[in-house]
Amino acid sequence: MWRIRKQKNFRLSFIFWGLVATSISIFLKAFGIAIVSVTMPFFILLAQIVGFLIPTPGYIGPFHAATVMALSFYGVSGELALSVAIIMHAMMFVTNTMLGFIYLWFENINLTTITREVKLDLLKTNYNSEKYFLMTYFQYLPYLRHIYFSVIYY
Repeated sequence: MWRIRKQKNFRLSFIFWGLVATSISIFLKAFGIAIVSVTMPFFILLAQIVGFLIPTPGYIGPFHAATVMALSFYGVSGELALSVAIIMHAMMFVTNTMLGFIYLWFENINLTTITREVKLDLLKTNYNSEKYFLMTYFQYLPYLRHIYFSVIYY
């Protein structure tokens, strides 16, 4: 049973990463950037993954720097590469967040539940200020867009 599930997960993961590379190709074509090789979107994806490893709020900065670096490797100008990175990040953030909200809806989890959990976390750490509540609440929101990825593995 476990072996079958593992093989299924591997195939689904392969399909998922292929779709992500395809979306990168679509972004590049939309900006008029020629795709030099089949590996170009995968190289950009690899650079973006490395950018995601650097923890920043909303991955703003490292994602863009990694995308610009990867595109400059293929001779794309810095201004165009930054434009691609900003629009790509915004589109990924919006679509992933929407998918996260859809997943929360299917799992019957609402923002009230998340708010309650954040407040409990704050009470455990003795922070009662509204400022700390908002800071912690907004720390949880980017994770909503990643919640739906668990559907792929189960």
